[in-house]
Amino acid sequence: MRRRAALRALGATTVGGLAAASGCLGAVGLTERGLVRAKYIAVGTENGRGRIVFDAIDEARTVAGGHREDFAETGPLIVSKPLGDALDRRYDGVDYLIEHDCAPDADGAGGCGEAELTRGDFNSVSLGDTAELFYREGNVARVLSVSKPDATPTDRRTDSPTARGTGTDR
Repeated sequence: MRRRAALRALGATTVGGLAAASGCLGAVGLTERGLVRAKYIAVGTENGRGRIVFDAIDEARTVAGGHREDFAETGPLIVSKPLGDALDRRYDGVDYLIEHDCAPDADGAGGCGEAELTRGDFNSVSLGDTAELFYREGNVARVLSVSKPDATPTDRRTDSPTARGTGTDR
């Protein structure tokens, strides 16, 4: 009986400690939440590092000459597993990066952060999304959550959502 009580107490302490620690991640500065402003892929070669594709809000996507068949000119910038594997074979290093808004610090300065993601996390965010990132080390981060922008049309006269095609969305 005492052993079960001790295990329950230990479990409650562990869960309580984890809950307290998870609530402090933002305060410690390990998490950031902000608008995704740019996505790009940087690669390493024997001549140095360079971008092979760059996409940003309010800018045309740029694709390096040797990769025009790999990436569409418009639409979501995603990298399939076969393409990711081909890039890994071709280059010394492949980095999947995003730029995002950062919350203001104590001095009121916000600015923009750069995060290096896994291919899967890179694919999970789009330009204009709001991403919550957990920074593990330096600029290496993991996506915790993504909020998509609200695509519901709004009647500007009443600020209420409207249904498409009913004539109320004009």
